[in-house]
Amino acid sequence: FFQAEDGIRDYKVTGVQTCALPISRLLEPIAAGRLSCAGALRWIPPLQLAGCWQMAIDEWLLDRAVLSSPAVDASTPAAVLRFYTWSSPTLSLGFHQRRLQPHWLELARRGELALVRRPSGGRAVLHAAELTYALVWPQAPARRREAYRAACAWLQQGFADLGLPLQFGTEPADPLHPSCFATATAADLVHRDGAKRVGSAQLWRRGALLQHGSILLRPDGALWRRVLGEDPPRLEPLGLRDRKSTRLNSSHLVISYAVFCLKKK
Repeated sequence: FFQAEDGIRDYKVTGVQTCALPISRLLEPIAAGRLSCAGALRWIPPLQLAGCWQMAIDEWLLDRAVLSSPAVDASTPAAVLRFYTWSSPTLSLGFHQRRLQPHWLELARRGELALVRRPSGGRAVLHAAELTYALVWPQAPARRREAYRAACAWLQQGFADLGLPLQFGTEPADPLHPSCFATATAADLVHRDGAKRVGSAQLWRRGALLQHGSILLRPDGALWRRVLGEDPPRLEPLGLRDRKSTRLNSSHLVISYAVFCLKKK
C-alpha cells in the first residue's frame, strides 16, 4: 500500500511493507555532526515523513549503535533520541503481529490509512494527533522491565511537572486484542484514572535497545472508532490552544525534558 520504489521489501504480511531504501540523504545531518548533544544523549531534530521512512531511520540508527561502541570513541553518543510525526494517518503493526483486521486493508486500499510494520514488538498503534519517540540505547539495562522504567523516567517527570503524573500499567498483555492502547501493561504509562497516555515497545539487537513510544496528544475519536472499533483513552488536555501549536509545543516540551533528564543520568 505504498507506492512501489526500488528497495522496498515486504515482511511477508500481505499489504504491509517496510522501507529498505537508501536513506543517506535523509541522514545527512547525522553524518555532518549538526546535532544537538547533551552528555550521553544525541537528539535528532523532528521529521514528518511516511511511516516506512520513519521505521527505516530507526532501524538504521539501531544498526549503527550495534556497530559502534561508546568505549571506542568518547565523542560517540551512548544514546540517540528523536521525535517525529507521520505524514498521514498511519497504523503501525508490531513486528510479530500477523493477524490483520480486514477493514484495515480496505481503509488502506481506499487511501484513508497507511499501514507499516515496526521493527519493535507490541500491537497496532494509530499514529494521528500523537507524537512518536524513538530511543536507541546501546548500553541499556539488560532486564527489560528495568530498561522500560529507565527509558520512561523522563516522560514521567515531564508530565508530573505538568500536573499530569504517569505511572506504569499493571494489566497483562492480551495477544488477542489488536490495539496497543486497549490495555496498559508494565511497558505503558497511564494516568491515575487508568487512562493510557504512552504506549511503548522494544527491539533488542546484540545488547542495544530500540524503544518506540506513542504519546497521545489529542486523539481523533471518529478516526479511532473507524480504525480500531473503540473510543480512544479519555485524556486530560495538555492546555494547548490549537492543532498547530499542539504539535509544536508538545514536541518542544518533551524534548526539553528528555534532554534534562537524560543529561542527569
